[in-house]
Amino acid sequence: MILSKPYDQNRLVEFNPRLANHHLVSDSNQDECGVFHLEGDIPVALYCDSGKLILQLQNKCWDIASPNVKLNYFHDFKLAKTHFSIEGDGQSDSIEYTSWWSELPGSIPLNPEEDKEEDFMAYLLDVWKNERVQKKLIDSWG
Repeated sequence: MILSKPYDQNRLVEFNPRLANHHLVSDSNQDECGVFHLEGDIPVALYCDSGKLILQLQNKCWDIASPNVKLNYFHDFKLAKTHFSIEGDGQSDSIEYTSWWSELPGSIPLNPEEDKEEDFMAYLLDVWKNERVQKKLIDSWG
């Protein structure tokens, strides 16, 4: 499947969800059906499959619209780390990484709305919270 990388100049990747591997492509005759990001060396994908919006971290998948799925995202300001976790449907996973704002001199984000513009994992949280956005993505990617 072809996914775009919105936090990397909208480059395209071909993503194999079964193997959770990817490679860059310069052009594709296939339509994009989601978005992709590498958080460190962890592949993260959000895509449409059979009318469902699937969030995949490495080899684990969740239907992001399921009422059983819960996401959590927060910053540890002292350590300049961000924590993202997901749980539900019998599985869970989490990622901790250097916060996007940590290299900006004297910056501590006081406007949470900036997170989704700068951090893919915050964007995922925003999608999870908003049914209207979920439906729009499914319509666009489905």
